[in-house]
Amino acid sequence: MLKIFSIFMCGLCCFLNLLGYAQEANQIIEQSYSQTESEFNLENHNKECFVGHLSTDSMGCLINIPKNASTFLRSWIFYNRKPTFRWFSEIDTRDYQYFICVRNPMYRPISAYDEILKLRPDGFPRITRETEFYKQRQNVCGSFRLFLDEVDGNFYDSHLCYQCERLSKKSLNLADVSFVFLFEKLSKDIKIFSSQYGIDIKNKPKRMMPFHKKSQLKRFIDANPDIQEKIRKIWAKDFEFYEAAKKRREEILASF
Repeated sequence: MLKIFSIFMCGLCCFLNLLGYAQEANQIIEQSYSQTESEFNLENHNKECFVGHLSTDSMGCLINIPKNASTFLRSWIFYNRKPTFRWFSEIDTRDYQYFICVRNPMYRPISAYDEILKLRPDGFPRITRETEFYKQRQNVCGSFRLFLDEVDGNFYDSHLCYQCERLSKKSLNLADVSFVFLFEKLSKDIKIFSSQYGIDIKNKPKRMMPFHKKSQLKRFIDANPDIQEKIRKIWAKDFEFYEAAKKRREEILASF
C-alpha cells in the first residue's frame, strides 16, 4: 500500500509542478508522506518482538512495549544468548513463553514525551519539529500540556502506542502471557523471574536514572486533575488493561 501511495503522490507532485505550484506540491508531499509513513511505522511496531533461548530447551518471547523497560529486559533476560528481533508472524507461537512489562499509563506519557523530543531518526522528527510542544520545550510543563493536545487522537510515533495493542495486534491476550513484569515493581519482579527461570541476576544491566524533567512532570500530573483527565481520555484502553495485567501478574506469582 505504501508503494502504491508513493507512486500516486509522485504523479500528483509532477502535475502540480507543471501547473506552477511547486511549493504547494512539496508541502503536500511532505505532509502526506509523514502521515502515511507514521501509520505504516506504528502498524509494524505493533508486530515486533524479541526472541531467544532461556535455556537449551526453552524459548522466550519478550513482547516489546515502548517505554516499558523492554530494552533493559531484553539485554538481561537473553544475556549472552543473542536475542533476535522478529516479526511475530514469523515465529511458531507454540514454541515460546511470552513475557511483557506493563506500566502505569498515567505516567508512561512522560517517557514518550521525553523520547519524542530527542528527534530520533527512526521516528518522525519532521513532524515533531513543527509542533508547538517542541517549539516551547524549554517550558517543560507548558510543553507537556501542548504535547497532550497534539497527540490526542494522533499517535504519530510508536512510543505513543497503546500497551494493550502490543498483545491484541498479535492475537494474544493476558492469559497467553507466562510472566508479567510490573514497571513500578521491576526490581522485585526481576528477582522472582531470576529464581523461576534461572537467569543470573548478576548480569542485570544498570538502568538509566530518571531525568529531573521526568520527576517534575510527575509532580505536574499529580497536581493537575485536568491533566490526569486528559491522559485518561487519550489512553483510556490502557487503564483497563493495566488493572487486568496486574491481576494476571498476581495469578502468575501465586502459581510459583
